[in-house]
Amino acid sequence: MRTYDVILVLGSQPDFRNWLFPSHTYRSLDRAIELLDQEVAPYIALSGDHALKYDNTGITQPFRECDKQEEYLLSKGVSQQFILKEGKSRDTLSQFYYLKNLVFKPNTIKNILIITVEFRTERLSFLFKKVFGPNYTVEFETVDFEEDEVYRNEAFVLEKQRE
Repeated sequence: MRTYDVILVLGSQPDFRNWLFPSHTYRSLDRAIELLDQEVAPYIALSGDHALKYDNTGITQPFRECDKQEEYLLSKGVSQQFILKEGKSRDTLSQFYYLKNLVFKPNTIKNILIITVEFRTERLSFLFKKVFGPNYTVEFETVDFEEDEVYRNEAFVLEKQRE
């Protein structure tokens, strides 16, 4: 199996009714643990403060997404030394910006595996190239998701970001 400098699981907006992430976020984290155990990469990177959408609706998210994801990894036996994170971002674009500048550059990370859902890969690939440029490489591995978890505005957001 190919190796990477890091396995990345991006933060994903939790449901404000119960503050749980979509099921695909937990699947992504579980897959990251499996790959870490197989020594596919030396680290799992996590990203996210809170959803920008909540700023616009007056909802206060009670935790940083990266911290809640880290808690999950720790509860599954992942050692702190294998976790890297940034907790300033509120959307995908800022996740990549902060990851590049606060996590990847200081740790000489250039080769990234992102674990996500298929419906996000086109936009993530576009943004990755814009933010990271030609000196970084990215590959995607996808996990299953529930039909009601599809981000209905994904294509629209990609179109606007391309503009």
